[in-house]
Amino acid sequence: MPQPYRTDFWESWLWQNFTIPSSGRIQHVQRVPHTATSWCITGFSIHPEFGLGIVNQPIKFSTFKIFFIIDHLPHSIQRGETISLHFTVFSSLDEEFEATVTMFNAKNQTQFINRPTGETNETIIVMVPPKSDAPVSFLVKALKVGEMEIRLNASIMQGIISDSFKKMLKVLPEDIAIQRSETINFHSETPSNETSFNVSLSIDERAVNSSILIGGTVYPNQKCSKDIPNDYYVSLHYGDKILIIHVNSESKENITIESIPDIRSLTMIVTGSGSGLLQINWQYRLSLMHFKPRFNIQISKVKTPTEWLSQFDICCSFIPKNGMQYSNRTVVEVSIPTGYAMDQHNVQEIPTTNPIIENNVQHDGTTMLVYFNYMVQEETCLSLFAYRRYRLHIRRPSYIMVQDTHRPELNAIEMFDFY
Repeated sequence: MPQPYRTDFWESWLWQNFTIPSSGRIQHVQRVPHTATSWCITGFSIHPEFGLGIVNQPIKFSTFKIFFIIDHLPHSIQRGETISLHFTVFSSLDEEFEATVTMFNAKNQTQFINRPTGETNETIIVMVPPKSDAPVSFLVKALKVGEMEIRLNASIMQGIISDSFKKMLKVLPEDIAIQRSETINFHSETPSNETSFNVSLSIDERAVNSSILIGGTVYPNQKCSKDIPNDYYVSLHYGDKILIIHVNSESKENITIESIPDIRSLTMIVTGSGSGLLQINWQYRLSLMHFKPRFNIQISKVKTPTEWLSQFDICCSFIPKNGMQYSNRTVVEVSIPTGYAMDQHNVQEIPTTNPIIENNVQHDGTTMLVYFNYMVQEETCLSLFAYRRYRLHIRRPSYIMVQDTHRPELNAIEMFDFY
């Protein structure tokens, strides 16, 4: 079984004021944070007669365990992103040990890629050399926006010696695929003719670079007003590379172009006689946070009789554009810190012409999904209640996301202070 989790990983600590009695000594007992590190303690004093004094030689000491695990977590990840989380197991023992490292799916916020969906944990066995360390990693996917709770336990000697820690990893909203294409028709009756076309690929500068995919298709059998046999070359110029395709009268099948590198523009030159069509397709991924908001969101905190209960009134409305006056089926997603919880009955509908059709709770009460058939310019409002389960040491932001379920690019995202 996992030992009590290490949760306090401060980089600065022990800011305390004391009044020293006439004896000149005072004793203070303080629990050391859970960080495996070296500490340097110093201090200063103010005396009405002797003035300012400071510690001559700072006190240094280290905190460590004979067996422990540390993380190498990134600053943040995206929901739905498959990522490898890396950790290191340390041992100061004189023998090699087989270590059992288990990561837990806390509050159903995590999906283990190498395990069936819904698994509550994944275990990996590693060999830790004497007085050394061993790396271990887990391939996971975050399911909740806002934060993902990381819980790990490492043990040796059948659990006699173990270490456990818990941390929060920031999770940003997911990205979605944007698909674009451009079509070019060409026709020439002169064999020596050469025609050039410039194709500018409209790719958002904030796109995920590794997600850009470019390809195309040459369609040689386009109908022409005159019976001119195809005999031409299509050359694509991008960067310092050239791709050449020959089309003749026997070319009946469409010609697929694959794996064009990540570029923002290309030049197409057609040399020869004949007709055809070239379609260039490209795709890239863009975070939902980079789209222009298509919903207005208003959030207000309502005073409650007790600090153990929080209430928020949320109002949303659709922003019309290009003749689109209302959204399709729409979901309002609210993610709150892990120290609080909601249930099915914690949503109260404020009278409106657009009623709630469904709501459900996920991730152990930290995510609420509220569905509507549509949203228009008129505000749709609801009240949301959450109960505090325990006090949190660190205040983290919460998220509210409103999204058209049929067209996810129609969305709005707001961070708010739940506290």
